[in-house]
Amino acid sequence: MAVGIVSNASAGRLWLTNGDRVEGEIASLKDGQLEWATKNFGNITVPMTAVRGMSLDQQYNVKMGDGGVLPLKNCSFAYAPGRGQWLHCGESSTMINALTRLATISKDVVEVPLFTLRGNVDAAYNNTSGNTNSSTFHIGADAELRQEKIRHRLKASYDREKLNDVVSKDHEQLKYSLDYFYSPEWFANGIASYESNPVKDLNSRITLGAGGGHQFFDTETRALSANAGLAFVQEDNILADDKDYAAFRWSTDFRMKTGYWNSELVHKNELLLPVDQMSEWILQTETGLRAPIWGKINGLLMLEYDYDNDPPEGKTNSDRKLSIGVNYNW
Repeated sequence: MAVGIVSNASAGRLWLTNGDRVEGEIASLKDGQLEWATKNFGNITVPMTAVRGMSLDQQYNVKMGDGGVLPLKNCSFAYAPGRGQWLHCGESSTMINALTRLATISKDVVEVPLFTLRGNVDAAYNNTSGNTNSSTFHIGADAELRQEKIRHRLKASYDREKLNDVVSKDHEQLKYSLDYFYSPEWFANGIASYESNPVKDLNSRITLGAGGGHQFFDTETRALSANAGLAFVQEDNILADDKDYAAFRWSTDFRMKTGYWNSELVHKNELLLPVDQMSEWILQTETGLRAPIWGKINGLLMLEYDYDNDPPEGKTNSDRKLSIGVNYNW
C-alpha cells in the first residue's frame, strides 16, 4: 500500500510496515481494520497487520483484544522507530509488542462498570461399600472482584476422606490475594493464606507474602496470569517441630474455553521454596475441566496434586485426588 508522506502535520502519525508515514488521526478501529483520517486523502482503511506504529497526542478509549476485562480510558500513543510502541493511560504506561492486540480505539464515552464479579462453586461426593467402605467429600469456592486498577481474589476449599471409618484426609484451605495494576498488564501483589491438614501432621500453615505479577491476557474465553515474590511461612505441626521461614513464592492461574462442548480448561499452581532450605519445597496444583450441563451448572473433573519434598516422618511426599462433581459459575 503506497500512501506517501503528508505534510502539514495534524494530530498524529501512522507508520506502515512498507515504510510509509501518514499524518492524521484515528477515526475508528474495529475487526482488525484501522480507519485513519487524513487531511489530504480523506479517510483510508488499513489492516492492523500493516501498521508498524502510531503516535497520537489526543486521548482515546482502548479495548485490548487479549487482555483487560475493563476498557482503558484517556489513552495516548507514542511510537518511535527503534523504541517500540507505547500506550500511556493516565499515570500508567506499557509497551505493546503487537498492535494486532488492540481490539477497539474510539473517542466514544465508555460505560465502565464500577466493578466486575465472577466466581465458581463446586462440590463432589463419592461413597463405596462392600469389602472396602470409603467416602470422599469436597466443596470449594473461588471469587474474583475486579475494579479499574484493583483485583481481589478469594478461594476456599474443604476435603474430607474416610477409609473403613478412619479419617484419611481432613484438609481445609483459605486464600486471599490483592493485585494493584500499575499498568494494563503489570501488577503488584499481596497474598495471605491459611491451611490445615491434621492427617499430614499439619495443624496450621499461615503464609503472608508480597511480590509482582504479569497479566498475559484476560478475556471471557481465556486468561493467564503469573506472579512471584517473597513470603513468610509459619507452620504449626502436631508432632514434628514447628517451622518459621522465608520462602520464594511463584504461582500461575490459567483458564481457557476449549471449543469442544463449550468446556473450559483450568489450571492453578503455587510453589513455596524456602530461602535457606531449598530442598524443603512445597508444590500445590489443580487441573480441571468444566463442561456445561444446564445453564450455569457444569460437570466437573478435577485433579489436585500436592507435593511436599520434606514431609513429616511417617508421611508420604505426595497427595493426589481426582474429583468428579458439579460446578456453578457466575
